Amino acid sequence: MPRRDLGSGLVLRDATPDDVDALAAFNARFHEGPGELIAAWTRDLFDGHPACRPEDFTVVEDTAAGRIVSSLALIAQTWTYGGVPFGVGRVELVGTDEAYGRRGLARALLDVLHARSRARGEPAQAITGIPWYYRQFGYEYALPLDGGERAPRRLLPAPATDAPGAYRVRPATAADAPFIAATDARGRARYLVAAALWRYEIAGRGERARPWTVEVIEPAAGGGPVGFVVCGRLIQGGALTVRACELAPGVGWLAVSGDLLPAPRRPSRTGAG
Repeated sequence: MPRRDLGSGLVLRDATPDDVDALAAFNARFHEGPGELIAAWTRDLFDGHPACRPEDFTVVEDTAAGRIVSSLALIAQTWTYGGVPFGVGRVELVGTDEAYGRRGLARALLDVLHARSRARGEPAQAITGIPWYYRQFGYEYALPLDGGERAPRRLLPAPATDAPGAYRVRPATAADAPFIAATDARGRARYLVAAALWRYEIAGRGERARPWTVEVIEPAAGGGPVGFVVCGRLIQGGALTVRACELAPGVGWLAVSGDLLPAPRRPSRTGAG
């Protein structure tokens, strides 16, 4: 995209690899969440994500001050609707320095992003963020956000005995991605809209940029995986968030749940990692 002069020394342009440090610091400052995680995620999107590159970030630079004052990212995703795949331009990390508010910078950035997404053939763009705010840019509420179950850790059952259970969980590896993707695909048949990028989430995303863990459920006596569970890395407000949990066909939930539910008590699940 050609550089665009917005006046008053402000220039709208594509990001370059040289912007990674400045953008990581900018996003860590202006976005909700642990700053270290936001910065690591920004770096991960610059180098390592299968569907985002430095030029997928668009920025506004104050050339007089030599700093980025507004930015966003476009991530190419594939969702399914009733099992039919379609392209989605995922809008992320939209932010503007408070000192540069009310100058139309977000609208200028989103205009560029929407044109870029349409040029890719993506029929929809999706964003999460400030309630109502993005309606002024053409967005409407469409899907519930952050599905999953929350339970206070104190309510999770302790193991009935000290003896090992019939099932255990372990961190997923890249070798588990085909099993997890297939198991997830069967589970997604229950939902009208779905999306997933398992190999990246398991083995591609940088450790510091990972807000949750993906773990495999397998028989304690050995054998292949029988399911997977995705949990938040951090205990927030005394609660553990389970983002996803699926079992292979023929595996009973009652047989597994007694060993699975106490697992989040383990120290490895409660720290920042």
